[in-house]
Amino acid sequence: MAARRPLPTRRRPSDEVDWKHVGLRRTPQREVVLDLVRSCDTHPTAEWIYRHARQALSDISLATIYRTLRILKEKGLIWEFSGGANPSRFDGTSHVHEHLRCISCGLVADIDLEDVRDLRREVSERTGWTLGRWPVVFHGLCQPCATRRAAVRQAAEERGPGEPGASSGPEDDRDLCGGFW
Repeated sequence: MAARRPLPTRRRPSDEVDWKHVGLRRTPQREVVLDLVRSCDTHPTAEWIYRHARQALSDISLATIYRTLRILKEKGLIWEFSGGANPSRFDGTSHVHEHLRCISCGLVADIDLEDVRDLRREVSERTGWTLGRWPVVFHGLCQPCATRRAAVRQAAEERGPGEPGASSGPEDDRDLCGGFW
């Protein structure tokens, strides 16, 4: 699923940032990148941001996009989701929320789970730890990827054991983790 193109608004998300307070100089490049990330609800990739940023700033480079994303992440203005073979995705939503990440296509989706925030409070109370605002990310398969995987497994089972592409057994949590923890 491709990131949706941001809708034009009168007030841009970068207008709400106190750039001096976060320790950054306000530049057109930073404004455009932050506006694109915050205007998208599907967690865009750097490549998507680059393609759309060029519409506003034709001379912006991909290196500038990556550098700006890193700076915005370090200042806590955006979140980065990375891991696996898929490109990083970026989230500009400032309120606390949880995420789902597909281990197959890399899609990242928001999910609001108050129970998880209750769990964070409980962990803090039980352990005495002060927990930071780090996102909770559930890894698994999005609906389209799960459907494709099921079709591949079904076809492999129909071919029979020992044949190329045959199923190697039941899927378990380790198969869905893909190296994440």
